[in-house]
Amino acid sequence: MAYTPRRRKIAVVTTTVLQVNFFLVPHLNALQQEFDVTLVLNNDHPDLLASLKLPVRFAFVDIERKVSPWKDLLTLFQLARLFRRERFDMVHSVNPKAGLLGMLAAWLVKTPVRAHIFQGEVWANKTGVWRFILRNLDRLVSFCATHLTVVSHSERDVLVNQKIISARKSRVLANGSIGGVDLHKFQPNPEHRASLRKQYGYTEQQVVYMYLGRLTREKGLVELASAFEGLASMHPSVCLHVVGPDEDNIVDLYHNLQKNFPGRVQVLPFSRSPQLDLQVADVLMLPSHREGFGVVVIEAAALGVPSIGSRIYGISDAILDQQTGLMFTPKDPVALAHAMEQMLDPGLRDHLGRAAQLRVQQAFDQQQVLAAFIAYHRELLREVA
Repeated sequence: MAYTPRRRKIAVVTTTVLQVNFFLVPHLNALQQEFDVTLVLNNDHPDLLASLKLPVRFAFVDIERKVSPWKDLLTLFQLARLFRRERFDMVHSVNPKAGLLGMLAAWLVKTPVRAHIFQGEVWANKTGVWRFILRNLDRLVSFCATHLTVVSHSERDVLVNQKIISARKSRVLANGSIGGVDLHKFQPNPEHRASLRKQYGYTEQQVVYMYLGRLTREKGLVELASAFEGLASMHPSVCLHVVGPDEDNIVDLYHNLQKNFPGRVQVLPFSRSPQLDLQVADVLMLPSHREGFGVVVIEAAALGVPSIGSRIYGISDAILDQQTGLMFTPKDPVALAHAMEQMLDPGLRDHLGRAAQLRVQQAFDQQQVLAAFIAYHRELLREVA
């Protein structure tokens, strides 16, 4: 009888179903074709998880994004027990909290391959004791992991220079980003764009600035509101379209904008179809204080939509300043408003949008990124007995 190698067992650890929906569906589908995959997460949106129809096994744990020492300790023991029982060949963590608990638990039970993806650092905007603690927790993740990937070259440079990770065991896959862009899904659709803008009451003459993502202060939503308020007072053609789950009581701020600029500001909850939602935009906004890469930037770029983003590591890989979009000093609403005013020029938007679209097609096709991701797992698991 011919020998059939066993399928290697991989546990992918993350925090929430939304993380899976935003970033991991194509990865899990691709991994399952070659490996026995278990997704480990907090099932905080069971209906959404069921709708994704993922071809993997599930293990639900009470892992949370926010710091909760007692719950985190219980989760650590829960993960260690799971990893010991299942005897995974590899544990791969995504998200800072999943990395800390997942890598530590896998190290404790001696899982052969322990890989973590760095995609933006919680400590980047912290000061004092919290910054010290969080930086050293990332160092602990790096120590416990056998291998590390980082979603952008600029983020890796910062982490290596600050001695958070070592250059020897870290790399950026392909050209960066966590999963690239599905160019078959993210295609310009003029008919849908016209229908969507009509639905929201936007004319073709108006300029729609759009934010798509989690609504939190660290994403720069306060500065965006301030910048838009000043710009909208001077330019009646500008509109603001905000889509995402409110995680920081941000919505009230935007409700005030809606009152002051009726018909020109829309605030919508989480959506599962960014390839459709982004069609409404003339300019994509990402005024974050910290970011590992900025996937939404390249998703918008695939549709020919240029972006405005903070001049920080991570976003500087997604946007080439003055070439595929504009960048501004982070946390500066005046600088942000100036960049938004520049984008009122249709010729500039068209030029930047075309360049952004071409760059995504050449460098961030999802097939390229997933091929590198699968090759990476093959390489790491090749020598596991």
